[in-house]
Amino acid sequence: MLGPLFFKEIAEECYDEENFPAEQSASQANPWVSRPDAHQEWPGGLVAEAREGAQGPFRLAGSQGPGMHAEAFPRSSRLLRRSDYRAAYGAGRKVAGKLLVLFIRPNDVGEVRLGLTATKKTGTAVVRNRIRRRLREIFRKQARLGLVGGGWNGTDVVLNVREGAAAATSRELALDLERLVQRLGARPA
Repeated sequence: MLGPLFFKEIAEECYDEENFPAEQSASQANPWVSRPDAHQEWPGGLVAEAREGAQGPFRLAGSQGPGMHAEAFPRSSRLLRRSDYRAAYGAGRKVAGKLLVLFIRPNDVGEVRLGLTATKKTGTAVVRNRIRRRLREIFRKQARLGLVGGGWNGTDVVLNVREGAAAATSRELALDLERLVQRLGARPA
């Protein structure tokens, strides 16, 4: 029968201390690389010395400003406050499409600002954020030009995402947004 005594006997046979030398040989006394054999260009010690003073953040070449990439969508071009969204819903013009609903109203800022909303009906947070990123890029590259060309400069634009948008391709989203901008037509005087 296998029991604790059986395992104790096997352990004693396998790890008999008389089979192990008490002292290490001279060649194994120091396993670290000795100083003369170390790499000559590397600084000594295990930790690099800390620099004095504050260090600037690492940035890629071609950065436009603090934290800005050349093709970024800056905060000044986004709707950030709830009151801006509510004003677009309340006093803005509404145009509905297959995948998106567009609300537009004049603002005092003088540039086109974008706000995006996607409800939980659209999908999980990952899906909603993916749609927002895609729409922001489509708006940045295409729709903003159509709005400015149509005289809609200085407006707040809110895009509500409908349920079917999660399964749509970027091309379908771009076409739907383009149709909405065309339906707006020229800005009334």
